[in-house]
This record gives sequence, C-alpha cells and structure tokens, in this order.
Amino acid sequence: MNPMMNQVYQEQLRNPFQNKVDKVLIDFSMLPRNISLKLRIRYTHTQDTLLRNQKFGKQVSPSRMYIQSVDGQSLYLSSSPLIDFPFNMKNMEGKFDSRTTMYLSQLHINALKQTLRSMLIGITRQDLFYYMNNQLFLNEELAQREKQMVPIKGMLLEIQYCIVRELSGNNEYSVYEGVRLVNKSMQTVAELTVDELDSVIDILDSIKMGEIILMATKLGLDLVNMPNESMYALNIPRQQIVT
Repeated sequence: MNPMMNQVYQEQLRNPFQNKVDKVLIDFSMLPRNISLKLRIRYTHTQDTLLRNQKFGKQVSPSRMYIQSVDGQSLYLSSSPLIDFPFNMKNMEGKFDSRTTMYLSQLHINALKQTLRSMLIGITRQDLFYYMNNQLFLNEELAQREKQMVPIKGMLLEIQYCIVRELSGNNEYSVYEGVRLVNKSMQTVAELTVDELDSVIDILDSIKMGEIILMATKLGLDLVNMPNESMYALNIPRQQIVT
C-alpha cells in the first residue's frame, strides 16, 4: 500500500484517541527503592495488530473502546484496554535500565505474590538464620534448598534467602534477614529486608483487576474528553522531569 493510499485508509477510520492521550503509566512509588513496578494502560491496538488486519484487507479502528448497538436501538460501551505491569530491578551497577523491564500480566502478579508470601513464611524456619558471636549468619545449604523460581515470559525470577547489608553511616553496615530476587537473563537483582518484603506483598495484594478495569474504562472516557489546554499544561519536557 503506497503512502498516499495508506493515509486515506487511516483517515477513514474513527479513533476517539487520535491526538489524545492513549496510554497511561502509573508508578507504585511506595515500593522499596531497588525495585520498580508500574501500572500500564493502553487504549489503542498495537501497530502489529493494525498491520496484521491491513494485510488481510480489514479496516479496524485503533481504539479499544467503542460504542455499538446490537438491535439498532440500544447502545452499549465496549471497553478492552490493554493492562499490564512493567516490573524492573536494578542492574549490577545499581541503576535501572528500561531495557531490562519485564511486563507482568495478572497471572504473573499472582504467582510472584504467592511465592513472596511463601518465602516470608519460611523466613522464620529454624536454623535458616542464626547468630554466632553477635553476628548474623545464613545457613547457605538450607537457603539453597528453599530457593524458589517464578517463570515470567521465558525467563526465571529466582528468589532466595540472603543477608541484606545496608550502609548505616561511618562506613558501617547494618545486617538484616531478607530475600534476594535475581533475574539472571537480564542481570538484575534486588534485596529486600523482611519489612520491605512484607510491604511488597501488601502492595501486590492490593492489585484488584476488576477494580482496575472499571477505573481504566472511566479514565479512558476522561482522556477522550480532556481539553487541549490540559494536555498542553501537563506536557512537560522530559529534561524538566525529576528522575
């Protein structure tokens, strides 16, 4: 299809999100600083979906929200936004890299939550952590046996018990019982103390897909009706955003 015909083809399609915000990214900012979790909502089809339909001569609107009628009289709103959860951990240099982001589905969220909860319960297991001469030690053999894996899109997120060391000042370290999350494929890692682990589980537990879908539908309607003045006011240059 030549560029001119493609432009005409696109102009024939209705898209309420044209020249509007069609993606939303919400940060779970209360998480520990060495992991990142976001909620991503997309209101339009991916380019691959559009191109695949074009290949078979089918005209489809990019919008994933539309109003239709079954009997020609009553109307209904159909809403099917794409929802996932970008998850990332710091690399071996202690920095976040967008290229190592994993996009979790609700199934992945549930699997991760259940595994972390199991690890939290097991952390009280006798002889896993112990003190000797006022120093905290980990039974490495037992920790290796208790290691768990979470499969995520062809990769394995490895979760194992560890001793978390945090710099407390004057070049001294405080040590805590905790867990280490490792993605060997992406070379990323995150260590969580017991309190941080408990906090992460609470946040994952608060994710209710039914509520998110309803919220996403309402938000999509608001975005379609967002005045251009509001879009302009919120369009802050990337270099001015605090990272």
